[in-house]
Amino acid sequence: MDHEAVSTKGRARQGEPRTLKSAYALSVSLALVVVFAIALISPCLSHAQTSVIGQSTSTNATTEGARKSFFDSSSNTHWVFWYTGTAVEYASSPDGSTWTSRGTLPYNTPTFSVAHKIISGTSYIFFVTEANTYDVVLRRGSISGTSVSFDSEVTVLDGTSANDAYIRPHVVLDLNGKVWTAALKDLGKVGDRYSLTTRRTANRGDQAISFNPAASMGKPSVSVTNVGMVPTTGDKMLAAVSGESATHVVAYEFDGSAWTNADAGGEDGSLRFASTMVSGEVRAIAMDGGGNIYVGGLFRIAGGVTVNRIAKWDGSSWSALGSGMN
Repeated sequence: MDHEAVSTKGRARQGEPRTLKSAYALSVSLALVVVFAIALISPCLSHAQTSVIGQSTSTNATTEGARKSFFDSSSNTHWVFWYTGTAVEYASSPDGSTWTSRGTLPYNTPTFSVAHKIISGTSYIFFVTEANTYDVVLRRGSISGTSVSFDSEVTVLDGTSANDAYIRPHVVLDLNGKVWTAALKDLGKVGDRYSLTTRRTANRGDQAISFNPAASMGKPSVSVTNVGMVPTTGDKMLAAVSGESATHVVAYEFDGSAWTNADAGGEDGSLRFASTMVSGEVRAIAMDGGGNIYVGGLFRIAGGVTVNRIAKWDGSSWSALGSGMN
């Protein structure tokens, strides 16, 4: 997205606080589908109601594609996370209008991802972020009313150097409640330097956190920009990678034991989009319950249709979502 998700009436100078805006005119179900997966996007939606959440000194407070908001049905509470410029802050709201800051996490990066799931009656937050220069770490939190108690961090992907570093993490839970983390592996070389790595917990997210061995897929590419994961059934998972070749999206499927390229055919064979179909960089990807794919990013055209940064793929053709995003 080439706009700022943090804005005031004028463009703030570097170092000045910017006011975060929220757009809870979107329904919860739509918020799960919109590929930017962030409820802090009202500067793009001129018709939405807005309210002040907090402040950030960074132009990247919410602009990374990974999800940073959710609705907790157990407490009827909205939650949002954002980068303040020095740490990650989170706030809650009973109605999407009145917000209260609830705490911070000591990570000086805008590249983090948040997932939420109620397991056995307890509401959990799963927070993954870049950390320790080369790593990706996980923090699990449990929600009680309007407070969150976070466990100590667990290293998910352990990088060792600039030639072995993990960036842009994404977190999601499969339908059995196991926690998945995906990230780009930066090989630190000129040319095809990024590849995709995933890792899954051995147990459900409410149990002791331990991870199965990491898995790599696809081929290194200079163009890889983002990854999105979507659960299907049971332990199965889809991972869609943008930019593995030019600007198209390539999908991989985990069948419960191993990853394969989903565009080889079968029920997920439609997930490969030719590079000419999307006119620019894809930053985020999501799927709805009907199997439709939604992509968002720095593009105006998809499949010859003017879509303005957000588009839907139904397995055979592209279509716009309203007038798109500014």
